[in-house]
Amino acid sequence: MMKALLKTTMLAGAWTLCALAFAAEPKPPAHSQLDCAKCHDAALLDKFTLLQKQLGKDAAPGWDRVVEAIPLNEAAVQALGAKCAECHAKQAKDVAASGHAMTYAQSFLNREHNRMEPPMDDCLRCHAMFFDGTSRDLVTPLDTRGPWRMVRAELAGHRSILCVSCHQIHPERWLSPPSKSAEPAKLVVVAATSKAGFFDRREHRFFPADRLPQPKIFKDGKPLKLSDDARIRICYQCHAPSAARHAGTSDDRTLRGVHEGMSCLDCHATHSLDTRAACAQCHPAASHCGLDVTRMDTTFRAKASRHDIHNMACTDCHAKIPKTR
Repeated sequence: MMKALLKTTMLAGAWTLCALAFAAEPKPPAHSQLDCAKCHDAALLDKFTLLQKQLGKDAAPGWDRVVEAIPLNEAAVQALGAKCAECHAKQAKDVAASGHAMTYAQSFLNREHNRMEPPMDDCLRCHAMFFDGTSRDLVTPLDTRGPWRMVRAELAGHRSILCVSCHQIHPERWLSPPSKSAEPAKLVVVAATSKAGFFDRREHRFFPADRLPQPKIFKDGKPLKLSDDARIRICYQCHAPSAARHAGTSDDRTLRGVHEGMSCLDCHATHSLDTRAACAQCHPAASHCGLDVTRMDTTFRAKASRHDIHNMACTDCHAKIPKTR
């Protein structure tokens, strides 16, 4: 009797473990049922077909093996952006209205910036990640005098920052369909979801946010507290301080002052970068003085304000720090 009961209990436990394992299985990624041809042109699909033959019909090439054999080029990536917008219309509209909607001409023919430092190859790291060449192939002259012009006028309207700059569209693994007679272009993605991260032009490789390094940034010789939100590591790939790591240098947007330690995405919407509704999330409930912060003289209210929301302190507006309510 005891043996039978023990056997039944063990079986029940096994079924419970199977049920839990099934329930914990991740959902298929959003793109898992799309044909490769939905997003990629025939030329790239031909390359992938050849790669699959080289690896074997049942091979499961990982992300690294594919991009090593089929590097994404300028034309393919620019065309891919339009494909993304077909399904992600809202996100595309938000990006188009944001500061990230820059063209090559806006990036490389910016007189104010070019007069401070000349166009250089490192500019391509953020403003032309997939460009097939160097800064010399894109803009001329490479000095601080100008006037500057595009080497190839047809590139002027190309987008500087694309969806694949920050999104890993494919997970890190593909699997062939069960049928060995299936067309190579019918391969589907499984077992993972796309990730936010950064495409490194020099490595020609995508790094998910949680694999990017957390920077150390200093103010007055003391390290600043940074948010634990791994997504801000993506922001720091472009909005980083100079090599000396001093906050506020170069393109740095590190939060300091009253907002030190917050995440960029505590205030900025992910695609539009809009901050219009951000203050109301914390103020006036978290305000020392209880004043309407949206009416204060800060860059939230007007871009021309000398009180940058990224580094402002209470004493920027108040003669002395007000008493906590």
